[in-house]
Amino acid sequence: MASVADGQKKLYIRAFSGEVATHIDRFSRGDRSSLPTIYNLVEDLAERNGLHLARVQIFSSNDVLRGDIYLDSRNGQIALHGYRASDCVALAALFDAPILVQSSLLTPVSSGG
Repeated sequence: MASVADGQKKLYIRAFSGEVATHIDRFSRGDRSSLPTIYNLVEDLAERNGLHLARVQIFSSNDVLRGDIYLDSRNGQIALHGYRASDCVALAALFDAPILVQSSLLTPVSSGG
């Protein structure tokens, strides 16, 4: 997994729905108003069960992007495997969690940006 925090590499994703991309953009800007029902459900379950989103990891699986979700709980860590990458990124944006990306998916940024 690699970091894109330094801005030297980017992850290009073409398969996100417009709706999920809009949610990701809103969450990353700190806008938590009017969460869609499924995100409210996840947030409620996390709060009631003492779960914290530790990180998500994005990887390629048969030419499709997938993600693993890692939650910290009172009893250790819970790993959920093979979810849609867009859902993982949206959850990470909502909960301000790190997004780790398989190195081979990253593309160097050209000098033109």
